[in-house]
Amino acid sequence: MRDGLAVEAVGHAHMRIFQAGEHVQLGQRQLVNAVELDDMAQGHQVEPAHPSRAAGGRAVFVPGVGAAAAQSLGQAAAQLGDERPAADRRPPALRGATLGQDEPADAHRHQRAEEPGQAQEDPELDPGGDVDRVRREALARARATGQLTYIAVSLDDSISAKHKNTRHLAGVDWHFDHVESTPHRPRFKNGLCYLGCNVWLGGLGFTFAVQPYLREKTVRRLNRQRPPAQRIPFRSKLHLAQRMLTALQPLLPADVTVYVLHDSWYASARLLKFTHRQNWHTITALKFNRKLNHQRLDQHSWTLRHQRYAHVRVTATDGTPTSYCTRTLTGRLEDLPFDIRVIDSKRHPRAPRSAYFGCTDLSLETQQALQIYGHRWGCETDNVYLHTRLGLGDFRVRSYEAVDKWVAVVHLALVYAQWRLLHEPSPRLKCVADVIRQHCDEHLCDWLSGACQEALISGDLNAVLQRFLRLDV
Repeated sequence: MRDGLAVEAVGHAHMRIFQAGEHVQLGQRQLVNAVELDDMAQGHQVEPAHPSRAAGGRAVFVPGVGAAAAQSLGQAAAQLGDERPAADRRPPALRGATLGQDEPADAHRHQRAEEPGQAQEDPELDPGGDVDRVRREALARARATGQLTYIAVSLDDSISAKHKNTRHLAGVDWHFDHVESTPHRPRFKNGLCYLGCNVWLGGLGFTFAVQPYLREKTVRRLNRQRPPAQRIPFRSKLHLAQRMLTALQPLLPADVTVYVLHDSWYASARLLKFTHRQNWHTITALKFNRKLNHQRLDQHSWTLRHQRYAHVRVTATDGTPTSYCTRTLTGRLEDLPFDIRVIDSKRHPRAPRSAYFGCTDLSLETQQALQIYGHRWGCETDNVYLHTRLGLGDFRVRSYEAVDKWVAVVHLALVYAQWRLLHEPSPRLKCVADVIRQHCDEHLCDWLSGACQEALISGDLNAVLQRFLRLDV
C-alpha cells in the first residue's frame, strides 16, 4: 500500500519529466545533521535565491549530469509501471510545453468547480489506471507485515516566502501568516501559498499532493487580462482539501480505518461532513469559541474546572514521551448531525489556556487520539523540505500555469526522495534528509569522475577546469 501511494504521488507530480532527460538536483550542500531537518518548525523563512546561488542547495535542472541518478530514475519509472505511449505519459498541463512557458492552461484546469459533495473526476488529481497492479501488490505486502492498522491523512497549508517587493509573479501575493501572527498583532507574508496532503501508513509517509492556492482577489486580478475560456476558477482552501480527499479516496482500502488530520483552520462543518460521508474519521484541532451543545468550549472548561484531569502520555517519533492533562466532552458541534468527542488538553494543570481537539471516532481512547494526531507532523517536515532544500519559492516564471508546473516539479523531487527511501533499505538512509544528502554525493561523484576522465583523455587540465568550474585559467 505504501508503494501504491508513492506511485500515485509520483504520477501526480509528472514522473515523465525525469524520463525526458532532465532531473532535479536536490542541492550541493550536505546536511550537517539529518535529524535536525525533521525538527525545524513550519514557519521557516526562505530568502529569495539569486541565479549565482542556484546550485547552492536549491532545485536545479542539470541536463546530462548524474548518470547514476538518471539510471536510478529510469529504473524507478520502469517499476512504477509507466507503459503508456510516450505521447500520453505527460499530463495535459505539460503536453507540448516546457517549464517556464507562459501558454494558456489546459482547458480542464479552468472548468467550473463542482458543487461541494459531488465526487467528480478531477483532471488535476485523477489517478492513472496503470498503477493498479502495483498498488495491489503493495497493499498485500503491507498487510503481510501487519502494519496496516490505520491510515492517517494530513492536510496543511504553508507560505513559501518571496521578497516583499515581488509584484509581477502571478502566484505571489500577500497572505495572512497564522504562524507569526499574535492575537493583537497580525502578520502578513508575501509569497506563494499552497496546500499539501501527506499520507502516513505502516510507519512511512508520502506527500500525496501539493496544490498552489490563489486568493479570490488575486484570481479576479489575473482574470481581467484573460479571455473567458482561459480564466482561472477560484477555489478556497477547503475546496482544495476536499478535491485532494476525493482523489485519494479510491486509492485507499475500504476495510482500513482512515483518519483525516488537520488544524482548526480546516475544522469546518462542511469538510467534517464530507469526511464523515466517506466513512472516515477526523481528528482536528478546535478553536476555543466553537460551540459544543450550544456552549463555547472555553465555557465548558470553566464549568469543569473542579474536575480532576486524566494524565495521558504521548510518545514522539524519537521515543520522547510527553504528558498531557486532559478532560473529555461528548456532544455535537454546531451544524454537525453526528456526535464528536472533544479533548480539553493542557501541558500543566495550571496552564492559563487549553488546547482543544475533536475526534469523530468515539471508540478511541484519549491517548490513542492524541497519538494519531501526532502524525500530522509529516506535513511540517514536508514544508521544511519544500522550502529549504527543494526550492519551492525560487521560481522566476510569471504566469500561473508556469508556477503550477514549477510546484509539480518540486513535488516530484520530494516524492522521488520518499520513494527512494522506501526502495533502498540501508542503515544510512533513515529519513528524506539522508536521501537528499546521498543524492548530492552521487552528483558530486559523477561530476568529479567526468572531470578526471576527460583530463586523462585530453591531457589539457586547464581546458577541463574551464569547462567544469567555468573559470578562466
